[in-house]
Amino acid sequence: MDLAKQLAGEFSLRPGQVENIISLIDAGNTIPFIARYRKEQTGSVDDQLLRQLSERLGYLRNLEKRRGEIRAAIEEQGKLTEPLADALAAAVTLAQLEDLYRPYRPKRKTRASTAREQGLAPLAVNFFNNNLRHGHLKFHALPAHGLDQDGQMQFPPAADLKNLGPLCFFHPQGNIRLRFPQK
Repeated sequence: MDLAKQLAGEFSLRPGQVENIISLIDAGNTIPFIARYRKEQTGSVDDQLLRQLSERLGYLRNLEKRRGEIRAAIEEQGKLTEPLADALAAAVTLAQLEDLYRPYRPKRKTRASTAREQGLAPLAVNFFNNNLRHGHLKFHALPAHGLDQDGQMQFPPAADLKNLGPLCFFHPQGNIRLRFPQK
């Protein structure tokens, strides 16, 4: 929707009036200047309404900018679907846009995510489940090797065991389950 038409509807003004106000604001004129010396162009709109319109104009422009950034980021990931594109276009607040973007937002790089990339997740799950079943949580109970497809104990070649603790701290579904004591 055209910003001038949308603002005209929200503030019960004529679209031409709003277009003039937008052009005056974009030219760098201050609200008091517009209210006092450009009454013929604004239709004698008072400074309070001009200020509200200016703030709303800034919000709507920021909303459109953020919508474009989010759409581009999701497209770059190759995850933009038609329903998601429609939902992004229909969002009327920044909060709605951010809620739609949250599942696609890049996650922070943590030691646990590094351990997952190194292939330590099955070992962490095994360690986590065995220690909970036996009622003790000790790092020395860690087997000498990880598990491969045959159930044999093998570590991935690039595995860094210092990342195993944080991976055990965060359960594979992402829920915090327990905290290991620091040595």
